[in-house]
Amino acid sequence: MIKFTESKEGKKAMDAFMKLPAETERQMRRGLYISGKMLESDLKKNMTKKGRSGRIYTIYRGLGGRLLKKPRKHQASTPNELPAVISGDYRNSIGFKVLGSSKMEFGSGGNGKAEDYAKYLENRNRPLRKTVRKLRNQINSNITKEINRGMRKLKIKVKKT
Repeated sequence: MIKFTESKEGKKAMDAFMKLPAETERQMRRGLYISGKMLESDLKKNMTKKGRSGRIYTIYRGLGGRLLKKPRKHQASTPNELPAVISGDYRNSIGFKVLGSSKMEFGSGGNGKAEDYAKYLENRNRPLRKTVRKLRNQINSNITKEINRGMRKLKIKVKKT
C-alpha cells in the first residue's frame, strides 16, 4: 500500500505518480527505438562482414545490365549465412517502426525493389529472426534501462525485489 501525507514532499510524490503512466510510455518508446536501431545496425554490419564460405563468381554486368569495364569477383553466401551484398537493395530496405508504446516492427522489403527477395530470404534462412533471437536479452535490457531512467527523472526510487 502507498501512503501519502499532506506535506510538500507528499504533494511532490503524488505529482510524480500522476505523471508516471505518460513517462513510462515515453520511455518504453525510447527503449524500443534504441533496440530497433541496434537490430538494424547489427544486421547490416553482419551482412557486409568478410569471411564468407560460399561459391566465388565473376560478375561481368552491373546494375541495369550494363557491361562492367573490369569484371569483379563476388563471394556468395551459403544457405546458413546472412545474404551477401551485391546491389545493396535488400540491405537498404531493412528498417523498423515503433508503433505506440509497446510494439515495434522490424523488417525488410520496404523500398519496393527488394520486396520479393526479402520474402524469399525469410522463408529460406531467416536473417531477421536470427538477429532478433541473438539480441533478445539486449532488447529487454534497453527497455528496462530506459524505464528506470524515466523513474529517476521523476525522482522515484526503484527497488528490485
